[in-house]
Amino acid sequence: MKTTFQYDHYYTYSELTEALQTLVKNHPDLLAMESICKSEKGRDVWALTLTNKQTGDPLAKPAFYIDANTHAGEVTGSMAALHTLDVLCTNYGEDAQLTRLADTLT
Repeated sequence: MKTTFQYDHYYTYSELTEALQTLVKNHPDLLAMESICKSEKGRDVWALTLTNKQTGDPLAKPAFYIDANTHAGEVTGSMAALHTLDVLCTNYGEDAQLTRLADTLT
């Protein structure tokens, strides 16, 4: 599977935010990003929605939820979530199973 980013270290908050923004910029047809609140330190808590909006309303599709980095020190979860988004977006249209996921789920 192709990926956009290197996964050779854990990303800082700034690196993670930049990576998420890059994915959204590269895949605006599949991804939406919003800040759902601020952390105790005043940082944005990001939520991303991945779905092909051309195949239906995201709210009408079955969905799955990935929660990551709930606590500040749990950085492996955010890397796993980033990798999942990266693989799904980067391989969309090239891998039939991944394309089907983005077309039919939110």
